[in-house]
Amino acid sequence: MLARTKNGVLQLLGGLALCGLVSVGGLTFSNASTPVAAAAASASSLQQAVKITFKNGTVIEGVLVEETDGWIKVQVKRAIGTATETYLKSEIERIEKTDGAPAPSPAPSQPKSGTPSPSPSPAGDSGKPSTTIDPGATKVYVINFKGEFGQDVTATPVKAAVTDAKKLGADIILIKIDCTYTYRGQQRDDYNPADAGAAYNQLETVRQVGTLLTDEIRDDPEWKSNTPTGKPRLVVWVKKALGGVAFMPFISPEIFYTSDGRHGGIGYLERIFGSTGDEVVRQKQYSLRLARAEGLAIKGGHEEKLIRAMSRSDYVLSVSFVGGKPVYFEDMTGDELLTDDGNEEAGRRDTMEQIVRFEGNDVLMLDAKKAQRLGLSLGTADTLEDLAFELGVSRNYAVLPGRSDKIFEGWSRDVKAAEEQLQKIFRDFQRIQVQGNTPEERNRARGQQIRLLEEAKKLLERYGEGINPRAIQGAPEQWEVQINQIIEQIKQQIRLDKRR
Repeated sequence: MLARTKNGVLQLLGGLALCGLVSVGGLTFSNASTPVAAAAASASSLQQAVKITFKNGTVIEGVLVEETDGWIKVQVKRAIGTATETYLKSEIERIEKTDGAPAPSPAPSQPKSGTPSPSPSPAGDSGKPSTTIDPGATKVYVINFKGEFGQDVTATPVKAAVTDAKKLGADIILIKIDCTYTYRGQQRDDYNPADAGAAYNQLETVRQVGTLLTDEIRDDPEWKSNTPTGKPRLVVWVKKALGGVAFMPFISPEIFYTSDGRHGGIGYLERIFGSTGDEVVRQKQYSLRLARAEGLAIKGGHEEKLIRAMSRSDYVLSVSFVGGKPVYFEDMTGDELLTDDGNEEAGRRDTMEQIVRFEGNDVLMLDAKKAQRLGLSLGTADTLEDLAFELGVSRNYAVLPGRSDKIFEGWSRDVKAAEEQLQKIFRDFQRIQVQGNTPEERNRARGQQIRLLEEAKKLLERYGEGINPRAIQGAPEQWEVQINQIIEQIKQQIRLDKRR
């Protein structure tokens, strides 16, 4: 997911002024060395004939120009002349040198379509468990959400994991969430009210992943499970669901926590726009975002007021228990106050120390005990055996030898390789000088610029959902849109130069 700004186009246009494209001031692509750039610069520059076999069966031959652990650049013949192409190693099945000595093969990850390709299971390509499983056992497929939500965990690897679970005939899909406030490479456990905007920006990713785990499984006529509905049970197990991933548990009707589980970090929604613009417009924007989030809770069969209390510091929610069941009040009349209105003049605003330690009550933060008392959690379990007991399957269940961990590891590795290659593309783009005594000379340089930008477009189309702009020196905002605009500007300059 990439951040968006109104002046993003001007930023990139300004940066390209360095290359003689436009005269608007703004963003520049820095030559400063970064760890990612250094890694790319250290790639070997070999002149070696190679034969590359892709996972989709395509075979190409060419001359090796440059290679790193994540990608390979090859000069290949075209109908007219030659071209230099860059391929991610995750797309490649085998690399061979003409002397017959195979180059190091990349770790299996994903095919050219962009969907991670699961690594072979212990049983080989059959997709069946290598050990015998009792036909009557409840088959549990575990998917671990860990690392950075929105980068390490996105729709693409989740879709591949769901496909693997279907192949293995899962009866329960267990999502274990252990994600902190990691955002754009910065990881921490404490909360900052300024994170609300980032958390709500990830809501669309949650909705995409949620659709894969609910609607698409429900509507798939080929999915057969040994359950009353014929579809797998979706279970979420929360250890740390902090930041944007905090919306995710609500999609499941069955939620459990570890004893040290923490859930929240989406509060202070009403502050994300500050005082920018009209107050009525801001409130409409808050309501729109909140309605989408509450829709997840309603779909999972949970109380949407909990989402509201987790999101807004000016929302009051209290609770009483009737027959052991929670009854909510949107004021302070309940027996227990969950959140107050955060009124500073009345002395009810939490201090920053209370906020970062989850001790305040301006917004709702959940732990295992509170979530269970409020009926959101069905129980607490610290081990898979404990969870199986809570799920009522402890007598006969089997954890499937699925490939979800390898799928997510491969996706994370490929995204990082794509970021590395994008860093190199932007650096090479900056070095191109549009100059010469003839239109042909100048347009040759412009053609090189277009090829680099087209290469960047391919990477963004395949990995854009997980790419971290902060890992790329000089990465512009809204770059998917801007790259197309810049390509058109370059083409226009080529046409104008030919007419002179």
